[in-house]
Amino acid sequence: MEASGIGSLLPAEPTLEDAGNDQVVLDLMLKAREKLQEAFDLSQTDGWDSVKEGKGISLWKKKESDSNINILKRSMEVNASIEKVLEFYRDPEGLMKVNDKVKANEIVVDINENTKIMRREIKGNLVVSNRDLSILWHQITLTDGSVAIVMFSIEHDKVPETKCVRASLDIGLLHLSKVSDTSTDLLSVLRLNPKGSVPAMLVNKMSKKQYDEFEAVKKLMEA
Repeated sequence: MEASGIGSLLPAEPTLEDAGNDQVVLDLMLKAREKLQEAFDLSQTDGWDSVKEGKGISLWKKKESDSNINILKRSMEVNASIEKVLEFYRDPEGLMKVNDKVKANEIVVDINENTKIMRREIKGNLVVSNRDLSILWHQITLTDGSVAIVMFSIEHDKVPETKCVRASLDIGLLHLSKVSDTSTDLLSVLRLNPKGSVPAMLVNKMSKKQYDEFEAVKKLMEA
């Protein structure tokens, strides 16, 4: 899908009633729409370097022009229905099944069926401390039947402070497109600032872990 076309596929803007008459929630839902557009725009820019390809999975990265942050893009086709893939990604425990670095992925505030506030914890090692994230998780069904899951960091008093380093997720997008009744295309865009000091070697290793995660999802969905 061309980035310029994503705006025409967005459903009608959510209303205050859709947000449970909560203006803060409405603002977050509207921000998720902006992040969706931003992620698609980013996915179409030049300057992506291939990190790894194989088994129908592709992983690219690009450097932020004014920082050392890597932006990651992944794509693959899975021999499974969009309903099956979406059910997997809606399950908070799903990510822990395919990425052993994810120590916790929990819903802290269940706002509505398609909007959650979540805390995610990523394991560190002897050199790097655990990271955690306080994020909004929001699902948007587009008018062509495809589904976007948009995630980004927010501050919320229900997300506890821990001994982890609080990382910042500027953009997290997972876009599911139906190819056929038994096949689904996935596109992922990730712009994450791990904060603190992380050696470049570990940043690269973390990047490649995203390929392994997609490979595990593909294996699980096609079993």
